[in-house]
Amino acid sequence: MEFVADKHKYTVTGGGGDIYGKLDSFHYVWRKMSGNTAIKADIHVSKTGKEQNRKACLMFRSSLEPDAAFVDLAVHGDGTFALQWREKTGESSSQTHVTTKDITTFELDRVGNMITLSVAKKNEPLKTIGSTIVAFKDPVYVGLAVCAHNSALLETAEFSNVSLKHLGGQPKPSPSQSASKSNATGTSSIH
Repeated sequence: MEFVADKHKYTVTGGGGDIYGKLDSFHYVWRKMSGNTAIKADIHVSKTGKEQNRKACLMFRSSLEPDAAFVDLAVHGDGTFALQWREKTGESSSQTHVTTKDITTFELDRVGNMITLSVAKKNEPLKTIGSTIVAFKDPVYVGLAVCAHNSALLETAEFSNVSLKHLGGQPKPSPSQSASKSNATGTSSIH
């Protein structure tokens, strides 16, 4: 993972078989956060990748286990994208696939149990295009994911103008949740 601070740009390389079905396998750059949260980025998936269904994602995830509940925005190697989710740990995932290809900016907002996807073409305002409900318990893992869609390969994606912010209405930390735990950051390979 490479980070360029003045551009809020992350270049992330990851392997993994897929983020879908009952088990996920991918690389994840994350931060633990609680409450109403938004993550936004311009996403570029390399045109030279080998797998059409490789993915670059903005993600909310209940844990780092491969069968965890999640919601993501997945940009595929062919330029299409999907809102994907697994409502409960261990269940199969679902998606709403969008075939529009000229979208550059994506935002996922979590307000309570509602996760909303907004998108925009370059230099245009965001438009809300879908939402789903997943009952996450705080804190959740929020971040950037890359999946090669082939466990034998590595694929790279660029996330620029990345912003991660609280939207207000944040619940108070529970007594067992320390400040350092709720603000933890890291990178993980999920298998």
